[in-house]
Amino acid sequence: MIRWVTPFLGTAPASKVELEHDMRLLDVRDLVDKFGNHPDAIYDKIETGLKFLKEGRRVVVGCDYGISRSNSVAAGLLSVFKNISFDDAAYQVVQSTGELEIKLGPLNAVRSALLDKKEAAVLNIIQKDRLRVLLTGGTGFIGQCFSSEYADEYSLHAPSSDEINLLSGATLLDLYAKKNQVSFCVHLANPRVYTSNKAMGDAVTMLRNVLEVCVSNNLHLIFPSTHEIYLGCVLAEGQKDCVLHVDENTTPCPKGPYGETKYLCENLINHYRKKHGLKATILRSSLLYGPSSDRPRFLYNFIAKALKNEDIYTHQYQNAKPMLDILHVTDFTSAIHCALQSSVCHDVNLGGNSIWSTQDIAGYVCEALGSQSKIKPRLVEDNIVNIAFQNISVNQKIGWKQNMEFKQGINDLLNIQGVKSESKDKCND
Repeated sequence: MIRWVTPFLGTAPASKVELEHDMRLLDVRDLVDKFGNHPDAIYDKIETGLKFLKEGRRVVVGCDYGISRSNSVAAGLLSVFKNISFDDAAYQVVQSTGELEIKLGPLNAVRSALLDKKEAAVLNIIQKDRLRVLLTGGTGFIGQCFSSEYADEYSLHAPSSDEINLLSGATLLDLYAKKNQVSFCVHLANPRVYTSNKAMGDAVTMLRNVLEVCVSNNLHLIFPSTHEIYLGCVLAEGQKDCVLHVDENTTPCPKGPYGETKYLCENLINHYRKKHGLKATILRSSLLYGPSSDRPRFLYNFIAKALKNEDIYTHQYQNAKPMLDILHVTDFTSAIHCALQSSVCHDVNLGGNSIWSTQDIAGYVCEALGSQSKIKPRLVEDNIVNIAFQNISVNQKIGWKQNMEFKQGINDLLNIQGVKSESKDKCND
């Protein structure tokens, strides 16, 4: 049961340790498994451990389960005994034990107890030339776009999922944030398949680990949400085109696993705001599109069909045609940039300046490509609520406005894919 960090230092559940003649148990079960351990109590444990080590004993640090208190104190003991930084010692403990879910409360209590005033002053210096930003999900659709647009403006620190798995606890992310002295966290990481029930649990777990790190390091969180938190809202009777115009004062009512997931995440963020003083900005976007993504799928299906002059089917619900408030990804990354610059803690809705039916989108794709495709309706035996964002307060709150009109965005997308320049001749063959 003992997990050895070095040949002379290990951790384990205290009740399951079988000591050999040259081993001593450093019992830390009387420390609390959260924030609040007094530095004197931590010093006492480390000094006792040092005494054992200087006597040539092997030391096993034990708590109830061998996870948080034991590994935190072991990191402090290793730091002092080997005269290395606490973060280097903590990394060694994590890598040697494989324990990724060390609670940040006891871990940071040990760090604070070992940190003298001079070291604290050095660690609290934040580079003034560029904001240092922790970016999760940096290889995703939004993350790649943000990095390419703003890499020169910010000092971006974007660990891959291989480096730090956000489902495996907050410890490594906390050490990473401290090492890189970031002041903002843009949390874009999401389960790859994001519309399943399992994804809901994974997304909340990932966010909670990020929230712990934000609170521990006083980071300002920027979190992307979605128009889908409003899809369950009820329309007024006889409302034209079944379009619901929503703003930040509209009460959310999600529909579907993705909207429900974002709704739960927003509520968890609000809890951390109230309970822990979290600084956070929530950016709710309408449907995003742009290069380097296969979403929204219907748009790329329209393009593929148009290039082949094949019939394109668009949906017709019982109460209305589906209509979309659609936003280019560069406009959304611009909103992230505005949120970083303003540092305000607001929730804002980000939408386009117009709402398009899927039939009109298909028509414009065909026009742009010179396609002979026919657009036909396909009936869906259900009702629909079309969501349109009212960008009433977003400019005032974070200084954002839309720059990419939908037709321009579609033209750019077709040009980037290399299909528009040769498509008209192809379609007319």
